[in-house]
Amino acid sequence: MMRPTSSDGWPSVYASPYPTRQDGMPLFKQPRSPYYYYVFYVDGIRYRASTKKTTRTAAAQVEAEARTRIAKSESPSSPRCTTLRLFSIEFLKWVENTTELEPNSKRYYKYGVRLLNISPLAPRRLDTITPDEIGCTVFRRPRRKEPNTLIPCSTSYTLQALRTLKVLFGKAVEWMAIHQRPRVPMPSAIGRDLLIDDHVGRALDTALNEPIKHRGIKVHRRRTLTVLACIEDGGMRPNEVFPMRIENLYFDKLKIWVPIGKTANARRWVNMSDRMAELLKEQVGDRKSGFVLESKRSKCGHLTTIAKGFQAARRRAKVAAAIVPYSGRHTFGTLAMEATGNVFAVSKAMGHGSIRSMEPYQHPNPDLATLNEVINQKNRDRHTFSHTDGTVN
Repeated sequence: MMRPTSSDGWPSVYASPYPTRQDGMPLFKQPRSPYYYYVFYVDGIRYRASTKKTTRTAAAQVEAEARTRIAKSESPSSPRCTTLRLFSIEFLKWVENTTELEPNSKRYYKYGVRLLNISPLAPRRLDTITPDEIGCTVFRRPRRKEPNTLIPCSTSYTLQALRTLKVLFGKAVEWMAIHQRPRVPMPSAIGRDLLIDDHVGRALDTALNEPIKHRGIKVHRRRTLTVLACIEDGGMRPNEVFPMRIENLYFDKLKIWVPIGKTANARRWVNMSDRMAELLKEQVGDRKSGFVLESKRSKCGHLTTIAKGFQAARRRAKVAAAIVPYSGRHTFGTLAMEATGNVFAVSKAMGHGSIRSMEPYQHPNPDLATLNEVINQKNRDRHTFSHTDGTVN
């Protein structure tokens, strides 16, 4: 079945946004010039030139010949491609109307597109963007109080733009705008490669359990501790913890059912630690249904962030700013790998879409022999070193 197309021959999913004259003749005259000029777009590229003709009929023939010449110069098997800025229009329509994304994800990709559209990649054709070019791009964002001033993006904003670009390329392949999705190099996410060790964990627990008379702050601290416990003890993603429902908590089996998530494998059972069970029972109370972390202020009805509470606890605990809530998930993956050594089981427990996602959790166990010790033993077996002058005997 042929893909539906727009009036100018573009596939409807990314139909050309450029208007043409009602008579189908994109011809015009420049002031003080007797000649007609043509202008049209092919694959997002603008073609404009003089026809050297003074009559509209003759100019239309020249314009048609130019279109034919350009069409023949393209490969018949290549898809009709467009620029990143133009394709982002249809991508945003998909983001707005799809049911596959959560509201937070939609907001995330919308701002990611905004960063892409003010980047040097915006006017480039999708099929000409290379990984090296992506890796060398410096993304900028508008200053909050000065929208007309652009400032360099931090690592988190850069990652937002690159993740959006990766999804956009995937849709471009799916919608046949390009044949193959280019590789999008990703910088390391700050805090995601750090662990919450015993010292940091105790400091954060102490800060969140400090006695305080203000009831609202006390409640928020307990919620922050509950979210951190689910991330660190259960390996859950933050966006899997916030919308948890009471109906999906099974305290008798110490299990949590995650019905939706980031990947297809996110639908899974999560083991509930004793600390998680205690904190979740405190949040649920006598309620039988609804969100575990309900919020009357949020439009979606549940808690959506613990950023302020965690930052305040981190300052009181004097913990490095590089530690973020997601560090708890990295801690879970690392400990699980050290305890089991089963990549497939840990990947399934964390809801990863690919085994390659387990690479960041391959941390060495400090109790095992390190590579340096192995090398020193090899050297001792091979040579006998003098402890006085360093010479080899």
